[in-house]
Amino acid sequence: THPFAQARLHALCVLDGLGHLDADLLEKTLRDAHPEIRRNALLLAERRWISEPSLLTEAIRLVDDPNAPVRLQLALSLGESNSPSAGKALARLMIRDAEDTYIRSAVFSSAVPHFDHLVEAALEGGVLVEQLLEIGDDRDKAALVSRLATPGDGGFRPGQFRSLASWLDRNPTITTELSEAIGQARAIIDEGTADIALQIAAI
Repeated sequence: THPFAQARLHALCVLDGLGHLDADLLEKTLRDAHPEIRRNALLLAERRWISEPSLLTEAIRLVDDPNAPVRLQLALSLGESNSPSAGKALARLMIRDAEDTYIRSAVFSSAVPHFDHLVEAALEGGVLVEQLLEIGDDRDKAALVSRLATPGDGGFRPGQFRSLASWLDRNPTITTELSEAIGQARAIIDEGTADIALQIAAI
């Protein structure tokens, strides 16, 4: 409760070093008015995600923190949890800060335990799909390509065709699924009745 942020941060680190930093105090610190204290609180909290799940719940609220370094640290810290709630939060960060190079890199560094959540968000938001195709392992890439080659309830979206084209530029092997998607793209072009953005993406 000291009025100076530096003093509060010093006290936080001392308590942690002495082993006296309890979860209740750390939760309150995650809500501190000063961003540098919130950022350091995330660093101290990430190793307690499993033993103190309330800390993860509190930390997830920082997805919409107004301070970019705090959100960057959150992206890094969420990689220390296998919780689905952490994966969903990481996906929200990915979409929120898709244009921020540093936060995007932090999200991708935490992607391994949360790849499925990131894929869902990327497909829904139409962003960063091609980047995910670059960082996933073979199983993840195969699953994502399969999703891209499958139309949704409303049919294909332009982003699906663009991402498939990028994938095929680097990986020209045509599977049955990809062949069917290419056939549907050609049909969309031939019919000429679909939304113009979809027709352009299908070319």
